[in-house]
Amino acid sequence: MVCRKSLELAITYLPDYLLNQHCNDIAYGLSHEDSSVYDTFKEVFSIESLEEQRLWERMDEKIAAWGGCDVLPNAYANFPSSR
Repeated sequence: MVCRKSLELAITYLPDYLLNQHCNDIAYGLSHEDSSVYDTFKEVFSIESLEEQRLWERMDEKIAAWGGCDVLPNAYANFPSSR
């Protein structure tokens, strides 16, 4: 079970891992309902609730402020590979 508070904080602050998920979803042409971003939140939040909070629009704005998906910091760069 995912902690509701940690999900609320992710919605508020849009951490790098979430932005990277969104960039991957965009690359695969996934809808909000089919996205890995929604998979992260769906146990606690409905798609309608996330859209009311402008989650995807806010992620797009933050990614654009970084200069796009290509220059977004890799949220997983410092994690050891499981391979």
